[in-house]
Amino acid sequence: LAYNNLADIAIERGDSAAAEKYYQAAIDSRPSNGYAYHNLAAMRISAQRIDEAMALYRSAIRADPTLIESYANLSMLLVQQGKTDEAVEVLQQAVDAKPNDPRPHVQLATLSAQQRRFEQALVHMNQAVSLAPYSGPLAAERAHLLLRSGDWSGAIDAATQVIDRWPDLPRPYLTRGEARI
Repeated sequence: LAYNNLADIAIERGDSAAAEKYYQAAIDSRPSNGYAYHNLAAMRISAQRIDEAMALYRSAIRADPTLIESYANLSMLLVQQGKTDEAVEVLQQAVDAKPNDPRPHVQLATLSAQQRRFEQALVHMNQAVSLAPYSGPLAAERAHLLLRSGDWSGAIDAATQVIDRWPDLPRPYLTRGEARI
């Protein structure tokens, strides 16, 4: 933990070389430190060393399978490389590792929607909303996804529920009684 803190201080001071040394020292002293792998991977991305970053994210996941951010970042890099199926597998592993966390479901929903696989996207978004029932933004995203899938009636009903339940929620694309969500 001390090495992680020293690395964070080095980053604040703009000394990325020292930060990398400290993260590596954290890994060397405690190989189960998923955060050190994760943070070092982020530094590799900044340096455009994508393959190294991907390997470090995989190491972070092995060290701490509940580190959802590492799954998310790895899947994002895989999508950028056109490896969408592998990205889906990584996100499914995140769901398996932390089944009560809505974030990997949201990411799977987003990725599925980008692929125009709306039925699968809605399954994951519905699961995310059920895991975080007090999240207005998730409920609003579900309404938007229903609209994108072509379910106008479902989208309007979902949007109306969002407006009724969270009247103060900023909603640039939610308008009561309209088909514009």
